[in-house]
Amino acid sequence: MTWVFYSIITAFTLVGSVELNRRYKVDSYALNTWRTLFMSMGMLPFIPFIAWPDNPNFYIGAFMIGLGSAAAMIGMQELSAKYNNGRLATLKVPITTLLLFLCWFPFDHSYVQHFFDDNRHAILVTLCLMTASAAMWCMRKNKIAAAALKVIIFVALLNVSCTIIGKLIIPAELLHEGIILLTFIIMATQAAFSGLLTYIRHNKGIKKATFDKKMLHASLMMMTIGGIGCFTSWYAVFYVPNPAYHTTVMMMVPPFMLLYHKVIGLEDKASPIASTVVVAAAIALVWITA
Repeated sequence: MTWVFYSIITAFTLVGSVELNRRYKVDSYALNTWRTLFMSMGMLPFIPFIAWPDNPNFYIGAFMIGLGSAAAMIGMQELSAKYNNGRLATLKVPITTLLLFLCWFPFDHSYVQHFFDDNRHAILVTLCLMTASAAMWCMRKNKIAAAALKVIIFVALLNVSCTIIGKLIIPAELLHEGIILLTFIIMATQAAFSGLLTYIRHNKGIKKATFDKKMLHASLMMMTIGGIGCFTSWYAVFYVPNPAYHTTVMMMVPPFMLLYHKVIGLEDKASPIASTVVVAAAIALVWITA
């Protein structure tokens, strides 16, 4: 159950990440560029002194994760800042869990057999998926939630892909070195890709990329919180038997954010009831399959 400890820490870093840019509201593209650049530069002096995996698929997978996670992080931060709603951005977690459950099927043949052999089990799983789908359909009736849902699903798909790739490429024989190197490659790739997107947007006049005191503070705080979350998430993914279980622990985040918003007096108009049903359906799904 080591993965539970790492998943809980990752959940807290997610809360910090979305809340930070809800408050700072800086350009998400530039923010991701600077925070990943700072972290990769900080890690660089140590990289030559650790053992590197021999499998070339590790480096291909790490590069792909870097590209996907850059887009996912930018999308999540954009949601948090644009709608002034950290909970809305964290709805990627239950949707990621549902999609991970389905996408992990080809990698867990024993569960697939169990699913088709046990009719009661199959019915309960189907009900959970239908309930989550109905709740997301209800979210579409809310203008804010409907607009955000497209980005949330896109971010969730990227997270699913990155999680499965990471689960498959982290080397057991070089666990700690592998995760350090994986994190470095992800951060360096994110910095390059986010920087390119920031430059393109800057040239098109979409939004001027600035680096002022506010951006520096946000980048350093995001580097710290996001860096911790990156390490702990990969340890959780490695140790957990099914990656959907990892995101289930993190599903404490959307209800926590909903409660937090009420405490600080932040109005939440983004279909909170339907969103909570999605979370409940995802938790029930993993509880049934565990």
